[in-house]
Amino acid sequence: MKLKTCLTVASACLLLSEAASAEIPLGKVGEWEVYTQGRVNAFLSYITGDAYPVPPVDEATGMPIMRPIIPGGGLETLADRIPETDAAGDPIPGRAGSIRKWRLRSGYFPNILGIGVRSQVAEELKLSGVLAIWGTIESTGQRKYFPVYADFHEAYMKLEGSWGSVTAGRALSLFSRGITEVDYLYGHGYGVGYHTNLGDTGPTGGMIGFGVLAASYNPGFYYTTPSLGGFRINIGLYDPVEYTSSWNRTETPRPEVELTYDIETEAFKTHVFANGVYQKLYKDNDARQSETITGVGGGLRLEFGPIHIGGGGHYGKGIGLFRALDAEGSLGSTLAGPANNVDPNTMAEVGEPNELRTFDGYSVFLQYAPGSFDINLAFGQSRAHLLDIDKVLPDSLIKTQTGISAGFVYHVSKNLHLDVDYLRAMFRWYQGDKQDVNFINAGATIDW
Repeated sequence: MKLKTCLTVASACLLLSEAASAEIPLGKVGEWEVYTQGRVNAFLSYITGDAYPVPPVDEATGMPIMRPIIPGGGLETLADRIPETDAAGDPIPGRAGSIRKWRLRSGYFPNILGIGVRSQVAEELKLSGVLAIWGTIESTGQRKYFPVYADFHEAYMKLEGSWGSVTAGRALSLFSRGITEVDYLYGHGYGVGYHTNLGDTGPTGGMIGFGVLAASYNPGFYYTTPSLGGFRINIGLYDPVEYTSSWNRTETPRPEVELTYDIETEAFKTHVFANGVYQKLYKDNDARQSETITGVGGGLRLEFGPIHIGGGGHYGKGIGLFRALDAEGSLGSTLAGPANNVDPNTMAEVGEPNELRTFDGYSVFLQYAPGSFDINLAFGQSRAHLLDIDKVLPDSLIKTQTGISAGFVYHVSKNLHLDVDYLRAMFRWYQGDKQDVNFINAGATIDW
């Protein structure tokens, strides 16, 4: 299906197909044109597989080995664990058990209502503004009486001219934006994929966490140059993040950059992207200690008629496993200190408290989209790298998260889309723990 340029409504850079979405004009107010775009969806999901790992048992003593699993990897299943039992019906120590769960919920994108305005106020100045409200069909903690609150997920203005454009407000940030768009376009734009949680609200994750590091919605502004033979530079400054209870002081905005290059011919079209992020973090009441978040990413989309190929990779320190600049999983052990970080071989102290971890990942997407339907396939893997302190403490850190995805989308009309998709998530920890989970999803989306 032919693709259009990045929309300013519904979801920042939701690259909806021409056949699947069209703005609905609401009229004019003075010199302002008012329009709306959005979507509503619902999915039935079945999740089955291994429960979250538990401490193994020492065969000599029969007692659990106290080996904490560092948060940030795998699928937490505490409330949904079905224990493996012995003949007497008692849980078997050291066995993780399994999970089986049905959900009715929103998908990779939830319900979205977007309102936009635009006006050509001068020959060299076009103004536009966007408000987009997100909301799921499911409520918090599967409590049916809990309300679903409106989430003003996006709100930004845009100034455009022959000199380029400036976008200011809350929109999808530049770092890891390209691969997030690939997952939407060629993977889960009308589907579900991975569930980042089982019993709470969405949206869901698609291939996020499996070679896809999701871009985040941040307050900020960025400048985009005009096209220079297909080449564009995006440079932005964003409200800095803080890693609560550890690196919880910042001093400057966070710079991000994305370089893109587009080529379109009668035979093919491609979009190449590369992006990066940098931010300093400090400890409160301590001017001496600091850490630095750094990350780079890149990839491409390539289309030959109905054959669409996309993919990319990322690498960085403190950038997280699932969503860019997420503290969970990024921080080293809080136990580092004179009593806990001594190498038994050299008796030397190693590691620092809350040191930031390094992550990398890659993903590949393949789509066949002749017009009335899409067939989507994807593979991806994300990795967390060991710190020196991890080699001393007994904690188990996630090593790899590998995902395989397949989906079929039937476009009943330009506004109604039926989806069936499957994702297998495979988690492996450095200390040998493992977890495999299957996600089977089916549902429908209408958009406008």
